[in-house]
Amino acid sequence: LAIRLAGLEVAGGDLIDEPVAAFLDYLTAHRDDGLEITKPTSLLVFDFGGGTCDVAVLQVAAARGGGGLEVSPKAVSRYHRLGGGDLDRAIVYSELIPALCSENGLGPFDLSFELKKNALEPFLLDVAEGLKTALCSEIRQLQSFGKYAERRDGLVHTLPDTRIVAADGRELKLTKPSLAAARFEELLEPFLDPDLLYPTETEYVLTSSVFAPLTDSLDRAGIAEGEIDLALLVGGSSLIPQVADA
Repeated sequence: LAIRLAGLEVAGGDLIDEPVAAFLDYLTAHRDDGLEITKPTSLLVFDFGGGTCDVAVLQVAAARGGGGLEVSPKAVSRYHRLGGGDLDRAIVYSELIPALCSENGLGPFDLSFELKKNALEPFLLDVAEGLKTALCSEIRQLQSFGKYAERRDGLVHTLPDTRIVAADGRELKLTKPSLAAARFEELLEPFLDPDLLYPTETEYVLTSSVFAPLTDSLDRAGIAEGEIDLALLVGGSSLIPQVADA
């Protein structure tokens, strides 16, 4: 629709799926890094961003006659019911809103559904993302030194400021919001469950496993896990260490 509104002419096949584009961009950016494809290779591109989780299975082979690669998409799973924003909402409702209620002397049922969804959730999403991003950075650094396992239970990231939101004619404060690594791993569990292939939904949060689009793309490509030769992880949410490990 955007292309038609712009008055552009695009023929069938002119547009490529985002995971395929990510792989082509990777090839361009890393042309000197020694990625050699000498035989037909099955490649999985896992594109986990803020709003979607798209997975592509590609067949990659050296071009006949030399001089490049032939890339043939076997299956693309466009999964719009899963993204990093869902992780942020899990943090908001499981950690930040309970902390805010505790600090302001509120019980778990003192805030209405509308207030939580329309005021607190938008207000706290950037707090949740900031905690998640900073905590993952600390986890990656500790993993690089082989220290994460021994320090996990004591690892907590805290934001230094106080957040204030107007709600129901009063100001609610959240002072120095924090997120513990052990608790973060608990919140991640359903998103990384290989058996949770269908989304589950509460009134506040939708949860789906990254293995839903992974399994779907492999099934539609007719390829088993063990037949994947290479995997490329792209998108900000793929930087979460536990996601890469899973």
